[in-house]
Amino acid sequence: MILRKYSFKLYKFVEGMGFDLGAINIQRGRDHGIASYNEVRKALNLAPITNMNQPPPEISGSNWDYISKAYPGNPDDIDLYSAGLAETPLPGNHCKI
Repeated sequence: MILRKYSFKLYKFVEGMGFDLGAINIQRGRDHGIASYNEVRKALNLAPITNMNQPPPEISGSNWDYISKAYPGNPDDIDLYSAGLAETPLPGNHCKI
C-alpha cells in the first residue's frame, strides 16, 4: 500500500501538486516490459485469473474490488505492481513496498 501522504507529493513543482508515485511505478513497469500479474502467476505455477469475477486467494475481497475497478476488462491487463501491493502478506512477513 502506498500511503496517501506520499501520493501526489513526489517532486512538488506546483503548490499542492506533485507526481503520483504509484502511477509512476506502474508506468515504469510497462515501459520496461515487466510481466503482467497473470504472467507472473503462471511462471510461479499459480492458477491464472481467468475472469475478473474470480479473485485469487492471495488478494482480499476488498482489495480485489479496487483491482477489478481499476482493471475492468481482461485479467491479463493487471499490472504486477498493483496486484502485488494488493496481495495479503504471508504470516510473519512484514515487508511491504
